[in-house]
Amino acid sequence: SVRVWQHWWNIYSGDCTMSSTLYVDSLIEKTSGNGVHIPGHVIQTHWHPVTASFDSTVNAYVTQSSTTFTPKFTGSKIVVEWSGHVYKYNSVGGGNSAARLLYAGSTLWQNNYLTYLTGSSGEYMYSGLMRGVTTSANTSAATVSFDISAGTQGRQYVYGNTGGIYIQEIAQ
Repeated sequence: SVRVWQHWWNIYSGDCTMSSTLYVDSLIEKTSGNGVHIPGHVIQTHWHPVTASFDSTVNAYVTQSSTTFTPKFTGSKIVVEWSGHVYKYNSVGGGNSAARLLYAGSTLWQNNYLTYLTGSSGEYMYSGLMRGVTTSANTSAATVSFDISAGTQGRQYVYGNTGGIYIQEIAQ
């Protein structure tokens, strides 16, 4: 009939507009291992808990915890967070500690005065969340680390089982 012929002509001539709402119970990738890419949505997450305590008197950055993360897509936003407790003890007074968050060797977040002591001696506990954002340059594995420096004086502790590194890849 003419109506059926018109319908097929519209499809093959490029008139494929849809003016309805699409409801689905599941979304399955077309090619296995390729993933489903929806801009603004989380593609994957990774959690790396801090299980061991860390103690340092070094006045240089030392890696406290690290993990490897492999993006599924190039150009995704990568959100990296570290949470936990940092404890500074100084028996002689003064001094600060510093921390940074790295993704593939690049600094995402850094604070040169994470803890700072004044006076003759002291202790300081910092419970916090450090966050940095970058864009994936490729789909190769990248090292993510939280590095800490005890500063010029004192000791720096990070307690185990109190936090860790959390990573999200977000589609663009």
